[in-house]
Amino acid sequence: MFFPGGLAAVDQDRLYVETVEWYGRYGVSMKPVPVDLPAFWQKFDAICESTLELTPAADRVLSMGKAGTWRAPLVQQNFRSPVMRRGGRRMLLGVLPAP
Repeated sequence: MFFPGGLAAVDQDRLYVETVEWYGRYGVSMKPVPVDLPAFWQKFDAICESTLELTPAADRVLSMGKAGTWRAPLVQQNFRSPVMRRGGRRMLLGVLPAP
């Protein structure tokens, strides 16, 4: 969605390095940050599989997204953007990791 056609591996690695650099500029501890993109995905997958829980609130949002009734938080009722109607659901469901 953000990069139509996806990013080449070298661009993915570069994006990760640049993201980590910005993360550090905000003064956040770099201690938990994985050293590279493969290490990030390994940690990400482990957290998704062993730490995350499906809470009642998350389950409700997922149900609303699947039914097509989800609205982005703080969006006014009279806001009728086609991006939010079509793209909001894709963003809600499409960015979720497989686990």
